[in-house]
Amino acid sequence: MLAALARPTIGHLDPAFQDLMEEIKAGLSRLFNADGYACVPLPAPGTAGMEAAIMNLLEPGDRAVIAINGAFGGRMADMADRAGAEVIKVEFEWGQPSIPPRSRPPWPVGR
Repeated sequence: MLAALARPTIGHLDPAFQDLMEEIKAGLSRLFNADGYACVPLPAPGTAGMEAAIMNLLEPGDRAVIAINGAFGGRMADMADRAGAEVIKVEFEWGQPSIPPRSRPPWPVGR
């Protein structure tokens, strides 16, 4: 691992990077049994992945129910709000699993 870390970083336009990404995408496709689908790894922090998902899935006026049990849930709720969604926060104790109640959901039903 130290030897790999000691190597120079390759840029995203470098042919070696492109080859590596194609290899990773093929491996992800096999791993997730996703033949015929595009596997798109994001060489970015987790927050960038969350933002990519939120901005591609939500449209203004959509309802988004978001579990908040830590900083990332709050960050996701903020992103959904900026995307124009109606955000319904379901808050849990920080650090605890976000297991919804078995009875009535804590968000409006219908619509």
